[in-house]
Amino acid sequence: MTDQQDLAKTMLAEHALSLLEGHRVIGLGAGSTVMKVIDAIAASKRVLPTVIVASLATLDRCRSSGIEAELMQSVSHIDLYIDGADEVDSSFCCIKGKGGAMTGEKLCAEMAAEFIVLVDQTKLVQSLGSHWPVIAIEVVPWARSSVGRAIVKLGGKPALRAEKSDMGNEIIDCHGLDFAAPYTLSDRLNQITGVVAHGLFVHEKPTQVFSSDGNTVKALTIE
Repeated sequence: MTDQQDLAKTMLAEHALSLLEGHRVIGLGAGSTVMKVIDAIAASKRVLPTVIVASLATLDRCRSSGIEAELMQSVSHIDLYIDGADEVDSSFCCIKGKGGAMTGEKLCAEMAAEFIVLVDQTKLVQSLGSHWPVIAIEVVPWARSSVGRAIVKLGGKPALRAEKSDMGNEIIDCHGLDFAAPYTLSDRLNQITGVVAHGLFVHEKPTQVFSSDGNTVKALTIE
């Protein structure tokens, strides 16, 4: 991460504080930008009514920062969910999953009335796969080999991660897949037996995206 990207993430985290007003149930995703949001909340001494998290790493960071937080099974609705992304295209489709928390992130996104994504400007692309052409897939352990073979049939090259997901499942990073039709690709991945979740967020797009270049924060519009 460059100094400019780090500054952009810090600015986005500070901006996130202004989005919290009026929401009783706040959801927090995973990744470096969300960690900065947690730091900003802690530094502000703001007490939030209910905080729901998408990953165990986020839960640990909240609790170590003095913020009470819970996993999503304790609620049926999230007012505002805040997360980052590895890529965001001009229609707000996203690639996520570097941290392997796709299942928790998708659960929170689907439960949320508002889903906000914060990204530094290097994550903005015209088409998915431009800078991060990898889709992370969480699979149940018994299906690891069969899912790998299915990915090869789709034209991809599966690589097993050493780390497991929060839920103890395997994570396969898939290189070489065709992103030209992301909705179709997402549906095909969802249909593979043994897949729990994947990092294409196309049916779970954010309602709003904010980006920063390290100088200003900008609200984006769908092209």
